[in-house]
Amino acid sequence: MNKCGQFLFGLIIALGLQITPVMAEELEPKEDEWDLDFFDGRGWTPRYAYLDDDNIIGYAHYAGLAYYQRAGSSLSGMAFRYGHGTRGHKYNIAYSNSFGFMSVDFGLSYHVLDDDNPRDLEDLELLGLEMGLRFWVVQIIATHTEDTSFATLAYGF
Repeated sequence: MNKCGQFLFGLIIALGLQITPVMAEELEPKEDEWDLDFFDGRGWTPRYAYLDDDNIIGYAHYAGLAYYQRAGSSLSGMAFRYGHGTRGHKYNIAYSNSFGFMSVDFGLSYHVLDDDNPRDLEDLELLGLEMGLRFWVVQIIATHTEDTSFATLAYGF
């Protein structure tokens, strides 16, 4: 290698050593600043699903927030959601674990039914275990109560 090649090689190495630490510091969020990117999978992240004719509350918008902590490529944390349906409402608290394009939620749901709900209100247990499985934007949300079990198809994130 000639002197010009050695100089360029040394210059590239020196600049690489000087630029890399500065760029790494800029990429890390500072603790005293707010993280306003809600879709990066850290901190508060919105959750939404459209329930396609839920067995108890009908067609529903199911929205909420999750507080995720990143561990490598996976995210995990608590999720709080509220479902507003055509025949009632649903409240949910769950533990969520997601990685890439898949997610699994497991928690408790409580249903509040409207007066005109065709279900027999006397015999229906309103507290249930809920598990959600998401694959890209398609979700299956299964609920198990003391009296019944059912699954609902949903679309969302």
